[in-house]
Amino acid sequence: MGECRVSVCVCVTALHTHTHTHTQSRALVFYSTYSEEQLQPCVKKIARLIVAMPTSKQQAIKKKYSEKKFLQVAKFEALTSHIVRTLAATS
Repeated sequence: MGECRVSVCVCVTALHTHTHTHTQSRALVFYSTYSEEQLQPCVKKIARLIVAMPTSKQQAIKKKYSEKKFLQVAKFEALTSHIVRTLAATS
């Protein structure tokens, strides 16, 4: 999977967690030229990684992104939202 597609998947996942709608992700999908169907497996995998974060072996990554330098993104409440858990649970 190309880096561009992974980047788009991260953006789509972020939009889902913050907006609770698909409107902006549709625009992102349109301009990225990837269909939602092409992105769904990657979005779900990212959601599973986010849900597993508290118990994962990569705690250094969580620690790094908990620092102010990286805007403490690892501490965002959206990472534990119902939407992320739902995306992670779907196959």
